[in-house]
Amino acid sequence: MFLSGLRIDRPPFLKSQTDALQWLSRAYLRANPQTTGLDRFLERVACRPPHIESRAHYSPAFMGAGDAELFPEVEGHPGAGTKLRMEVFARESRVMLDQLLQPTSTLAPHLLHVTCTGYVAPSPAELHVLERGAAAATTVTHLYHMGCYAAIPALRVAQGLTARGQDVDVIHTELCTLHLRPKDPTPERMVIESLFADGGATYRLSAQAPDEPHFEVLSVRQELLPDSAGLMAWVISENGMDMSLKKEVPKHIQLHLRDFQLRWLKELGLSLSEFQASSFAVHPGGPRIIDQVKETLELPEEKLTHSRRVLRERGNMSSATLPQIWTAMLNEIPDGERVFSYAFGPGLTVAAALLQKRGRP
Repeated sequence: MFLSGLRIDRPPFLKSQTDALQWLSRAYLRANPQTTGLDRFLERVACRPPHIESRAHYSPAFMGAGDAELFPEVEGHPGAGTKLRMEVFARESRVMLDQLLQPTSTLAPHLLHVTCTGYVAPSPAELHVLERGAAAATTVTHLYHMGCYAAIPALRVAQGLTARGQDVDVIHTELCTLHLRPKDPTPERMVIESLFADGGATYRLSAQAPDEPHFEVLSVRQELLPDSAGLMAWVISENGMDMSLKKEVPKHIQLHLRDFQLRWLKELGLSLSEFQASSFAVHPGGPRIIDQVKETLELPEEKLTHSRRVLRERGNMSSATLPQIWTAMLNEIPDGERVFSYAFGPGLTVAAALLQKRGRP
């Protein structure tokens, strides 16, 4: 199976991390006027430059960019309810989806819509297909609520469809900033809200190699890690979606990732030296996740250049992040280079794919 046509979104708002953290600090203080020291605590725990320099968003509600529909500037306000947040998701994800699935292109027989940040029916992907007049030609399948690793299951689903000779389009629309909760400024939430951003990506998977530079998908692997179910969660609440992210996550990844990788290499028939000579795309759940993968797999820092660059320029965009890293790599690595890709999410789940660059720019 071959992966081509990578495109990433062009968000209407791209703000510096310094400005984003200042806005968050004001939002926390406004929502919790009786609590002192929140600004100082955010300063201590937030993911700051140089790890993240900027983050993108689609709704002007984030950072007060002209609209306060989600986060009213009222003391003690908990933020909008889930119903309104889903209405904003439906509107803004259509903007992203329509931008990425260019009207001049022909849709594939299958469209996989990947997101964990909003659900409405009919979905933005279904409405796009209807408006394109492709209802009889393109089948929409939803891959929802998996979180940061969902690009890997998308590849796995596409393997079954392309095996029958049908092309597959994948579209990621992640609007993480819709789910900020200024009323709940726990240390855990402050870390989360300093990391996540909005982002999207699209690409095509096919059984036939395209003429343009592309990746061949050689292998996909996914496992649940033992004794880890309580370390990360993503649940629907009254005021948007609520994420739980325990500080033990990087350590738990360290405990299991090396054995996961050794089993995978054995199945692939690849040596450790071939593995070490490869390139790497690591979903940047945060700087500590990249650091832990680097240490566990004994990778030199230069192997993580693209992963750190995407985190620095765009933040953590959930499932859209790994495709954005692939996009950054495609024209910068040599023909024939292997790319080991990793992402993590609730479960804990470790998901991985082995790609190989084909073609020259």
